Amino acid sequence: TKIKSSSDSTLNQVSDSSMRLGHYPYAVLAHSKADYLNPIFYENLNKLKEDKIVKKIGVSVYNHQDITEILSFNKPDIIQLPLNILDTRLYLDGTIDDLVSKKITLQIRSVFLQGLFYLSEDKIKKLFFDAFEALKNLKIIANKANLTIAELSLLWIYSLNFKGKIILGVDSLEQLRNHFFTLTKNVNSVIFEEALSLNYNNKN
Repeated sequence: TKIKSSSDSTLNQVSDSSMRLGHYPYAVLAHSKADYLNPIFYENLNKLKEDKIVKKIGVSVYNHQDITEILSFNKPDIIQLPLNILDTRLYLDGTIDDLVSKKITLQIRSVFLQGLFYLSEDKIKKLFFDAFEALKNLKIIANKANLTIAELSLLWIYSLNFKGKIILGVDSLEQLRNHFFTLTKNVNSVIFEEALSLNYNNKN
């Protein structure tokens, strides 16, 4: 569960979440770096853990700079970050390995780049032209393994074996089943290496 430094208390936000879920969350994350770095909010967040309302606390981030600032403030139990086969920056710069070595649990989100990997070529060309060429090359690489880009991305994240969590959004039970089926597929590491060699770097 993610919560914000809003007017509502941290405890109320967690209680509201638990009512919706039918269970108190195992972990609570600050919704952003700004929330986590707010001293009063952090103190209230940490109190949830001290009072054993939740077991772990953490923060959701976007980039390496966020992580640097957070680690210089207070080391979280969990960091949730974006990673996928197109946006590999936090993997290639060593951030993933560094966080694992610090015994911080990772939660990987945006595995499908918020649905971008499912868009048609026409839509990508129209809406995300900057990424069109890179995605076209990724599709060629994925096709070598009889995979879609989305499947390639999920399998690459899964292959990292970082002992954390992969967060997936789904619209149906069928989608969830398809993701589980994808995880039964085997991919030669050469395919991953070829995809990583694209080293696409466009924060926009």
